[in-house]
Amino acid sequence: MTDTQINDVPEDPDVVLRQPTVDEVLARVEGRAGGSLSLADAVRVLRSDRGE
Repeated sequence: MTDTQINDVPEDPDVVLRQPTVDEVLARVEGRAGGSLSLADAVRVLRSDRGE
């Protein structure tokens, strides 16, 4: 695999591209209300997103 280095990039893109932590994701989930999704529907959506 070839590495690519990009120089002189402002700091802001680094913040945008950073992967959220599990704690951050769970905090976002806790703040949401309403809706429901069955396990079967969740599996179907995940498999579709993965191209399975």
